[in-house]
Amino acid sequence: MKKSQQKIGVLAISIKEGWFYEKISSYKYLFKNLTLIRIKRNIIQKNRKIDDKELLKIMHPVIDFEEINNPILTHIVNPLLSIYFKWIKRILGYG
Repeated sequence: MKKSQQKIGVLAISIKEGWFYEKISSYKYLFKNLTLIRIKRNIIQKNRKIDDKELLKIMHPVIDFEEINNPILTHIVNPLLSIYFKWIKRILGYG
């Protein structure tokens, strides 16, 4: 599935579940503040205290939102995400 298809799917769900306005507002905020976000990101990257390897050790490779109780998320997405996470760690030499 392409990213554009995923975005359209999320927008469709947001309409169905009543949070479309908030989703669009978040996009508007990101576009409006893109330069500031980049500046802050560069500052954060320069001041990192731990490297990616340490960060990966404390990450939890599942999506777990109380607001979203979806069997597709629980039985398909999260298991695939866990496999992907393990795969990425091995590729980076951290697993």
